[in-house]
Amino acid sequence: MNNSYSWAGCCNSDCSTAANYCQPNAAAAATCAAQSDGGALGCGTCASGTCDVDPSQLAAITTVWDWLDQVNATNFAGHNDWSLPSEGGQNAPFTGWEELKTVLRLPCSAGSCIDQILGFDPTPYAFDYYWSSSSYARYPRYAWYVDMGSGKVGVDTKDIPYFVLAVRGRSKTCAGGQTSCGGACVDTSSDPNDCGTCGHGCPTGAPCQGGVCGACTPAAPCVSGCFTDTGDGTIHDTCTGLQWEKKTGLGGRGNPADLHDVANTYRWVGCCNSDCSSPANYCQPNAAAAATCAAHADGQVAGCDTCASGTCDLDPFQTGAVTTVWDWLSQVNAANFAGHNDWRLPSEAGCNSCWSYPDSCASCSPHELETILQAPYACTGYPCVDPIFDPAQPGDYWSSSGFPGYPRLAWIVNFVNGRLLAWGKLEAESVRAVRGP
Repeated sequence: MNNSYSWAGCCNSDCSTAANYCQPNAAAAATCAAQSDGGALGCGTCASGTCDVDPSQLAAITTVWDWLDQVNATNFAGHNDWSLPSEGGQNAPFTGWEELKTVLRLPCSAGSCIDQILGFDPTPYAFDYYWSSSSYARYPRYAWYVDMGSGKVGVDTKDIPYFVLAVRGRSKTCAGGQTSCGGACVDTSSDPNDCGTCGHGCPTGAPCQGGVCGACTPAAPCVSGCFTDTGDGTIHDTCTGLQWEKKTGLGGRGNPADLHDVANTYRWVGCCNSDCSSPANYCQPNAAAAATCAAHADGQVAGCDTCASGTCDLDPFQTGAVTTVWDWLSQVNAANFAGHNDWRLPSEAGCNSCWSYPDSCASCSPHELETILQAPYACTGYPCVDPIFDPAQPGDYWSSSGFPGYPRLAWIVNFVNGRLLAWGKLEAESVRAVRGP
């Protein structure tokens, strides 16, 4: 009952890139490739070295696919066709069913949310996360899980160990040359929503040819509503006139060497000599970052100075923040990103006059970060931004706007549910640059 398994391991314990995700043997790799839905990232073996099935050192026994092979090898309950339950119905477009959720008893109350007939109550292990077979199609470094304690469905990186349940039954046979994706038979060589594999959607407007998505170019831009991607690393909003940075990477662990990696996180401020006890100690790491902060921050601008003595600690809580948002912005402009050096952080200063818990500030301007949300709070998209912005980290994004009267706080927008809150400037969060109009 208390055994846990990773969805994928990491070659030679290196999880810094999704290309290192692996299975421990050829049989597990084949099972993963055959039964996973939403993308097969992590279904290969290592080209060299070994596959660490517990890279997080959280007591994972092996991968879910190696475990499944062992279950079928024992002919459990007289059958050898067991699989992992799908949550591919969470993907858009669907890449499978929503099987794992069917064992929940909703609405959840105190204790486990799973039906007692499955034999879980009252063990504490019923109150935890269970892996599905489904990769998160938008970010295949992640896979879907179900929390049996609350009924919540979410995603996490595949190298984290969770619990697992086997299931059997339900399948769909398609004609030759077609693949079953979310209960529909499609041609993955030409379907832009399932290009090459189920759930691999091409950018809006981009064709699927031979199982490969076409590129967005100035001559053939990808368009989604007001948003246009011409392939220059930015997204143009024809409704607001804003031009947005487009991120790179697959999520998971960041790459500090890449200014645009979606998984990199930044603090609004650092702390002089690692002393964060007072906002008076908030700082920027250099004169350029301080000048950028002073010029572009609005609302409450505490933290825009360099230290009078000593050094500015950029990651005082050691959670992996790369630097401050203002130092990052200075570097983006110094690189003349996409041919421009007037990039800034999006403003949410309008919230200082019309925010009410926990709604958006859409009735006041400026509220720029909210203009790229798919819907206001409580948004049900995951993440809650137009897919043309992919990759987009499902988490909190910094604005340029401090919270007047509270020098420790600045406004953030949550890209999971669209929620907008004043947040501690020392938190490590995501960031996305904008320019214009």
